[in-house]
Amino acid sequence: MPPRLSSATPTSLQVVWSTPVRNNAPGMPSYRLQMRRRHSAGDILDLLSSPTASLQHRVEDLQPYTEYEMRVVASNGYGNAYSNWTSMTTAEDSKQSDLI
Repeated sequence: MPPRLSSATPTSLQVVWSTPVRNNAPGMPSYRLQMRRRHSAGDILDLLSSPTASLQHRVEDLQPYTEYEMRVVASNGYGNAYSNWTSMTTAEDSKQSDLI
């Protein structure tokens, strides 16, 4: 269930995840994706406006070559399950590297 990086640009991350190995509740789980800046204990952002059945999300408007942490929250009729935080880094901005 932990999120994985599918692709990265200087300002976006394509994040994917899979269903839990065992779903102990009837029906399909719904998901939320949370993000924080790396090494930041607070300021957790909910990236989806409402829970979704989707297994992917594109996070946009990020800073180039910056490390973020993502986690998935799976919900069902019995409660929530939180994945571990996974570190992901946006790509380096080619314009920025040309100036160095």
